[in-house]
This record gives sequence, structure tokens and C-alpha cells, in this order.
Amino acid sequence: MERQIARLSWQQVQSLVPAKIDTIILPVGTIEAHGSTSLATDCIIPEDISLGIAERINALVAPTVNYGVTRSLYRYNGGSTVRPETLALYIRDILNSFADDSFRHIIIMNGHGGNNSTLKSVALDFHQERKSAVAVIHWWELCGEMTKEFFGHVGGHAGTDETAYVQAVDPLLADKAAYS
Repeated sequence: MERQIARLSWQQVQSLVPAKIDTIILPVGTIEAHGSTSLATDCIIPEDISLGIAERINALVAPTVNYGVTRSLYRYNGGSTVRPETLALYIRDILNSFADDSFRHIIIMNGHGGNNSTLKSVALDFHQERKSAVAVIHWWELCGEMTKEFFGHVGGHAGTDETAYVQAVDPLLADKAAYS
């Protein structure tokens, strides 16, 4: 069964939600420098995780929000940023749309630390006002112990965990000549 909502017609979504599926995952990232890996590292990882778990939790996956709050790395070529209040309004509108479409459970799969506080705040306000179940997951927090066990150290921005994950998705997205 197709899990990417963007690949379904409105009629297919209508027949699935909420009768058969009541959960949607929204991957959120940003475009910024990541050492030797793609500028889209923070988008690629949460999208891949979302697609990987969607069937197991009976969810659909929304298109990735590719822009977020980028601060210290904005100075590197290719990066982009939005203001926290812009991201908050945009995410809130998306969450309202999901609730209006009868999704009862919403998971925000975050791929970028700069988005943390904005996403948590939006999720709390949304839950309190709409009474919808919403969870914000910062993937690297869930994988921290596993990263330490596997690699022998904690990961982090442009670290071993992100670099390895992006290489697993597509080896061409990491420039081995640029490893430091």
C-alpha cells in the first residue's frame, strides 16, 4: 500500500482516513551545511525514518517541510532559513489541515535542532486548542545510545550518525574526499 500522501488521490485519502488510517507523519528539516554530506541531510533523514515506520504504525507520510530555523550555519553557501514565527505559523496551518482531514494522531519527525523549540510550542498549542494527539520526535535523541554503542561516541551535527545515515540512503550524497 502506498504510504506517501502526495502519491494518493483525494478519493483514496477519503476512503482511508480515518476509517483505516488515522495517523500521519510530517517530516521537518532544513537546508544547511553538513560537512561532507548533502545540504538536505536534515530533510533526508526524517523523511526516510518516516517512510520506514509508516507501515508498522499504519500511518501516511506527508511531504517533507524542507525549510527550518537555521542560525549559526546560515553563513555557509547554500543554506536557508525562516524565522521561528514563520515556521510556527506554517506548521500550525499544516496541523490544522491534518485535523480537518480527520487524522487523529500526528507525528512530527524533526530532523533539525534549530526547529526544536518552535515545533514543541506549536504542538502544545495545537493539542490544547484542537484536542488532537500530536508528538514531536527529534530522531537523534532516540538514536543517541545506539550511535554511541555502534560508533563508540555520541553523534551530532554533521557527525558520524548523520553522515552514515545519509550514506545509507544514497552514497552519492556524501563527498568522501571532503571527510575531515
